[in-house]
Amino acid sequence: MVCEALERLGVRDVQPRGISDLAIREKKILGTSIYRTRLVLFYQASLLVSNDLSVFTRYLAMPTRVPDYRRGRSHEDFCTTLSREGYSLSVAEVMTALKEVVDVRLPALR
Repeated sequence: MVCEALERLGVRDVQPRGISDLAIREKKILGTSIYRTRLVLFYQASLLVSNDLSVFTRYLAMPTRVPDYRRGRSHEDFCTTLSREGYSLSVAEVMTALKEVVDVRLPALR
């Protein structure tokens, strides 16, 4: 759904990478995580639109499990943003596109 929304916005070359990442030319733009208990399932995705990547190293430790395509790169060298890739999209534009796709596709999953 995220790929479809980004494509509608003109974002090209988005590919699934690793277990559940999305990347543009070997650089991660989206990561996901799942929290699960017996009664709760929480799935979240973080899409990097125009974030300051220089703060990643300050707040994020190197993960213990990394995808092959990371190739030992630091957070700042491994990740990118839509803005860095030349797409001048606002968070609001991205959210609107995601909502439009999810509103159509989510009910079909029932």
